[in-house]
Amino acid sequence: MNRRTLIASLTAAATCARFSASPLLAAEATGGKWTKPWIVKYTMYLVEWSKADLTKRATEVFTVTGNAVPLNFQFKAGDLSRKDARDHAQFLEGRLSDPQTDAYIKGYLEDLEAVRQVVAAAEAAALPIWKDDKSTPEQQQQVVSGKIFGADIEARRLGVILDNSPSMKPYVEKLRAEISRDFAKAHVVEVDGCLLHSYERDFYPWFYTAPAAGINPFSPERHCPAIPQEDAHNAWSAWTGDVTGAILAMVTLMKVDAIYWFCDFDDHLDQTAFKRVAKPMLENKVKLFAHTVKKAPPNFVLDFVKSSGGQFIRKTVR
Repeated sequence: MNRRTLIASLTAAATCARFSASPLLAAEATGGKWTKPWIVKYTMYLVEWSKADLTKRATEVFTVTGNAVPLNFQFKAGDLSRKDARDHAQFLEGRLSDPQTDAYIKGYLEDLEAVRQVVAAAEAAALPIWKDDKSTPEQQQQVVSGKIFGADIEARRLGVILDNSPSMKPYVEKLRAEISRDFAKAHVVEVDGCLLHSYERDFYPWFYTAPAAGINPFSPERHCPAIPQEDAHNAWSAWTGDVTGAILAMVTLMKVDAIYWFCDFDDHLDQTAFKRVAKPMLENKVKLFAHTVKKAPPNFVLDFVKSSGGQFIRKTVR
């Protein structure tokens, strides 16, 4: 099947709807259910990631415009009193009462959203100021040729998706070292598993983006639209396990021309869900390289890999 025919067959891909992490996802993430320590743990993952992300975004605004963006994090910022430090430690351990825990979470999330709005406003002002300077070799996006575990790859901009589920986690650092040898500027992200959902849900491609040569860093679709004010633990689980969002980020936001996807294909891959990412990959002529150390992916994935001009790799990582 040629590219044009395959694109036409994918036009009925389902649209996205609102999604909250299912009890199944929560059970997988927490070993059975969302206990208070797990809720706090996953909420704080989101808090720390958001603070780091907002800091990077503010730095980018300053780099382009020369205007400093105030990051006035207020909640539990600065030196804490002995009592506050003790209470905070108990919060992080999940040992405070439910009302106290809720108050901590509410304080963190409201604080983050207030800072996010300041950064987003600064980015909106910087959006028309940014200019694509194509005078440097980096901006000209020259083709890079190299190998990753024996696979010959040519790409102007390579995207890499690494499955960091428990079975694949031991390989991640080895993969990063192998990829960086020939593709030092590849955009590498880690995703918890390789599950492609058959039901309608939200996707989070902005979670998997980064500044890239030739792309306006202030485009709003590249950034978190709002800090969730409820069930932040569910949100973090959904963000970090969003393979669909990772692939869409590579294609639509990072503008890659090749994707190297390393996973074990132990999770369910629904064919209809795969069409959501196959269609934009074909339309943008993105080659897919699928690497597994275990079983092969479904035939519809193998067919797509071949049609895209990519390669299927089954090789142990040592």
